[in-house]
Amino acid sequence: MKTLNTVVLILGCIILCIGSIYFLTGQNANSPWNLSDKGQIGDTIGGITAPIINIFGFALIYISFVSQNRANQIQSQQNSVVFLHSLFAEVKADYDKMLFVSESVRAGMEFRGRRAVSIFILIFEKRYKKPAFTKNSFVYEYLHVIGSISALLDQIDQSDLGIIEKIGLLKTIHFFYNSRIHEQNQELIRLAADKPEIKSFYEMIKEFGEKMEQNFQNNFREQRDASGWERITKVISQTFSKEKVKA
Repeated sequence: MKTLNTVVLILGCIILCIGSIYFLTGQNANSPWNLSDKGQIGDTIGGITAPIINIFGFALIYISFVSQNRANQIQSQQNSVVFLHSLFAEVKADYDKMLFVSESVRAGMEFRGRRAVSIFILIFEKRYKKPAFTKNSFVYEYLHVIGSISALLDQIDQSDLGIIEKIGLLKTIHFFYNSRIHEQNQELIRLAADKPEIKSFYEMIKEFGEKMEQNFQNNFREQRDASGWERITKVISQTFSKEKVKA
């Protein structure tokens, strides 16, 4: 359609130029616009058609500028998509690499990712009052992961992505959160509530949970399939319960 419009514009300008020459030099003695008897007919026609040609040239420059601007916007959005997806991939990798190890738990065995969170939850009540509890490197790794997800949501919200790309990426992140983090983070919030010894830790994980829920409310609540969502939630809950039993 855009190509057709350009062709029509060019043909219209050509017809206008040729038609103006015929009209201004035609053998019509009764016309006050008859210039056929002018000695400097070339200069006359040139002076008349020059503005038309200049306008035509300006139109082409404008079309070229608009096309280039659109191409730049598309390229910028593509770069943003690649960049944000790479950040999300790093967050997932950081989550899987989270390490929890304690000499008094399973003889110093190492636990990573979701399993590490499960073990951390199991010892929470017995250890949270000990000074070394929140200084464990796992606490900082967990806070780093949820902080990175929170920052990623802000970057997506402020990006120049189109609505389809933005919603698609937010859905991917939210599904990752619901399938890997949500249940355990809610359990940590429950365990950490009303415990002044770990107040800052509680506030950070609670704020993160509220932000993820708000993201869901803003973007997906009206679009979700209730039955499908219930099935996903049920599967996640069952998986989480099995991990607690195995631990």
